[in-house]
Amino acid sequence: MDSSAVLFNQLKAAEPFFLLAGPNVIESEEHILRMANHLKTISTKVGLPLVFKSSFDKANRTSSKSFRGPGMSEGLKILEKVKLAYDIPIVTDVHETIQCEPVGQVADIIQIPAFLCRQTDLLVAAAKTGKIINIKKGQFCSPSVMSNSAEKLRLAGNPNVMVCERGTMFGYNDLIVDPRNFEWMREAKCPVVADITHSLQQPAGKKLDGGGVASGGLRELIPCIARTAVAVGVDGIFMEVHDDPLNAPVDGPTQWPLRHLEELLEELVAIAVSSRPVLNLHIQLFTFGHPSVDSVVDQFLDNHTTDSCGSSSNESPHVSTHGPSPPSKGVVDGKEGRPSWWALPVEDMDLDMDELRQYKASLETLKSNVASRLKEMEERASLTRDFVGFLDAH
Repeated sequence: MDSSAVLFNQLKAAEPFFLLAGPNVIESEEHILRMANHLKTISTKVGLPLVFKSSFDKANRTSSKSFRGPGMSEGLKILEKVKLAYDIPIVTDVHETIQCEPVGQVADIIQIPAFLCRQTDLLVAAAKTGKIINIKKGQFCSPSVMSNSAEKLRLAGNPNVMVCERGTMFGYNDLIVDPRNFEWMREAKCPVVADITHSLQQPAGKKLDGGGVASGGLRELIPCIARTAVAVGVDGIFMEVHDDPLNAPVDGPTQWPLRHLEELLEELVAIAVSSRPVLNLHIQLFTFGHPSVDSVVDQFLDNHTTDSCGSSSNESPHVSTHGPSPPSKGVVDGKEGRPSWWALPVEDMDLDMDELRQYKASLETLKSNVASRLKEMEERASLTRDFVGFLDAH
């Protein structure tokens, strides 16, 4: 098995998640080596596999006057020194097809920028390096687009793919994170990564004193987005970290302070670990083929709700179910609205029968509560009919 496949399998198996982290851009060799040392120490302490990230060229800066980095030749030399000095894998981005081969000789993961996530020639060139490819979801894309991008890599002969959520455009100069995307992007059938820093950018939202604009950001909300992502159960976290964000030449407003990294990662690990049993229950239940709580209630109401004339009514009273969400929508294996694992035979599944019994008991309780509510509504309807009859008679 080649080294890329080995690393890919290690990252997929990481518990509770792996970490892609580093400063946005290479500022100097000394700075990058220092940051790599700190990041390896912290990630080792909290027990997370680290892939060190930094860019040699920021080709999509808002202003042509902005700092871009040392360039590919010098930047790759520095990244290779990091790799050798600290024995950590490297992830960096490419912007042109001609960059893929030389970058693939140094980087363990090649990153496709969000703006370029649909560029077929770039995806194919990156795939042919044999390296792991991390595709950032475009701010303008739906999560389903990532399935197509991942498929382009596989058709080019590279199965080592991961996709990354980095926010969605919300009007001008703003991004939001839709947590549903973390689930929907699994349709790409590969690890899902959450970029918890770029997703809080405010693109071109910061006016400069000398004229022009730059990207702003909401650094203070990074923990909020991070907590959401690990609670949902992403496979990896991508974050940019800096020892002096206020003076960082690129994306300072969305880089996380190095001095607060350890405490944030410890919290995220705790959340991810505590969420895992719930996530497993969710998967097992739907793999087994049970309908969601919502579906059970809908069916119950359809069978038991009657209008004042005694005929069946299609309008069910509002009942709060608080159950797990139904499987993500889409057409898989000819079955609309069901993911591919829905139809797996029972003997191929690892089922926890105690959890299933608990779930069944909770459904019975819920059905009982709904039945009581319906009985109460019917009693009120009966009183209303009696009162209307009394008024008509007098």
